[in-house]
Amino acid sequence: MKKQVKRIVTHQGIFHSDEITAIALLGVFKPDDYSIERLSHNDPIENPQDYDYIIDIGRQYDGVRFFDHHQNNPKDDDRASAGLIWDYLDVDCIDYLDIKAFVAQVDANDLGLREPEVHSIISLIKSLNTADIYSKEQDEAFMFALDIVTKYIQSLKDQADIRTETYARLNECRTHHNILISEDGFIPEWQYHLVHSKYYDFFMWFDEKQDTWKIQSVPIKYGSFEFKKSLESSKKNNEVTFVHNGKFFAVGSKEGLFKLVKDSQ
Repeated sequence: MKKQVKRIVTHQGIFHSDEITAIALLGVFKPDDYSIERLSHNDPIENPQDYDYIIDIGRQYDGVRFFDHHQNNPKDDDRASAGLIWDYLDVDCIDYLDIKAFVAQVDANDLGLREPEVHSIISLIKSLNTADIYSKEQDEAFMFALDIVTKYIQSLKDQADIRTETYARLNECRTHHNILISEDGFIPEWQYHLVHSKYYDFFMWFDEKQDTWKIQSVPIKYGSFEFKKSLESSKKNNEVTFVHNGKFFAVGSKEGLFKLVKDSQ
């Protein structure tokens, strides 16, 4: 049985991060086969019931089919079309706070409440508009912009999903003083959870491919290169084969790394 293609309509001409983000959100959180049409703001939408989503055009909002904010929005005054679609999707905002924050930035920019940063995704999307906004090249640029934002949101979702899995795996790790130890290999996104811990200053794991143990200091905040504790190399410790000059990462035997941490205190 052939899968039904869901139809989306939005406005033509200059495209903005607002409708681009709204459509990208649908693609990530409600993956399906979509066709996208771009119509003039000035032309009435004939047979609106034929569309599954009418986004940023039509001057109507009902939270089901119509998602245009160019009227007295009955839902909220700080929502543009991206925010209206985000509310419609009703995803767990605790898991996807980064995506929620991105949607809020898009809405604030579209509503004139906040200027985007020069090198932000929002500025990038704006720059992709062509000189002739009613050309075939403009339609191609629209689809290119949509692809960029879809991949960006998908990457944020994947990262959040990994963090959920990471939390469960970290709970299965064992401890040695202020070291959390994974004997089952590296755990992606471990920093995201351990930066908030009062008990652990180091994360240690066994690298099966290289047949060695590795250890890294816990940063003071996620993504930072400032760390709670340093790893001070010792020439007397022959079981440690490498200590990074930044004193946050080391390689060696398990016992050698234990001794490295103890000597570093």
